Amino acid sequence: RLHRLGVAPRPLPLDALTADSLAAAITTCLTEPALRRRAAELAHAIGAEDGAGAVLAHIDAAHGG
Repeated sequence: RLHRLGVAPRPLPLDALTADSLAAAITTCLTEPALRRRAAELAHAIGAEDGAGAVLAHIDAAHGG
């Protein structure tokens, strides 16, 4: 899912997972400007959400409120 959101490289196939391939993927996450930019965009959008309010509204609706 992180790859689809644009914040990570493609998932590593399990049979290709090594310490080196994992290290390379992590390095890509931390150094690729496009991934960092997209992560910052998502962080801003998530920060603007009222997650607690949404949960409370759902609970209230589930209990006939």
